[in-house]
Amino acid sequence: MSATIEIPTPTTTAKFHFSLWVTDLNRTVAFYRVLFGQEPHKHYPDYAKFELAEPPVVLSFLPQPAPRGASLNHVGLRLPKSAGLVAIQKRLEQAGYSTIREDGVECCYALQTKFWVTDPDGVR
Repeated sequence: MSATIEIPTPTTTAKFHFSLWVTDLNRTVAFYRVLFGQEPHKHYPDYAKFELAEPPVVLSFLPQPAPRGASLNHVGLRLPKSAGLVAIQKRLEQAGYSTIREDGVECCYALQTKFWVTDPDGVR
């Protein structure tokens, strides 16, 4: 009798993962649910996580104030076409979040169309 051991293979897409400290986990999840247009992969009283296929990113949240000296400037989603960006912006605005649009700006050594929105903890 022989047995086959199946070793899980890594996903074919690398994903960037980052985690944020937040003051109100449920309020933060509500914001990112609208931003991403999907439910979180995990949502517990002390932890929440979104796993996105496009863009390939894992974003988790821990409910407590940011430690002293936190230095996050902003978090961005890079999309292949501006139409996808506009759709996300409209979804956020329809849910009552304020955005600021910048079309064709030179930033980070590239010409970009972007919009800015701030999450419940002030992360741009």
